[in-house]
This record gives sequence, C-alpha cells and structure tokens, in this order.
Amino acid sequence: MKGVEQQFLVAEDTEIWGYGDICGDTNTGEGGQGGIECTEAELETAAKKGFSAEVVISNGIATTIRDDH
Repeated sequence: MKGVEQQFLVAEDTEIWGYGDICGDTNTGEGGQGGIECTEAELETAAKKGFSAEVVISNGIATTIRDDH
C-alpha cells in the first residue's frame, strides 16, 4: 500500500536491498538496474530519515525490503 506507514519486524535472514535510499545509489550495478545488499544498521539509519520501500512480509516479519528507486 504505497503512501502508508507500516511497522514491521526484521530477522537475521531479512534481505535488505538499496537503490539509493537505504544504501547504495540509484545507478548501482550494470545498467543501473541492480541494487546492493544493505546492513540492518543502514536500514535503521534510513528509517530515521524516512523512505519509501517495497516490503514483503510473512507472519509479521519482513523477508525482503527493497527501497523504491
């Protein structure tokens, strides 16, 4: 639901991908299409500033977080 703030939990195996908002930059990877894997610390820092992301949730835990690029 774009534009809706939502809280979620992360686990040790949550995949966090950045395309410039969480980490990395908008031109990450060949042709600017690929994101880079971010750390939980980078996610926490970005969350304090606020960003838009696609989050896949299973049983209340985020399995994949990908910032909207």
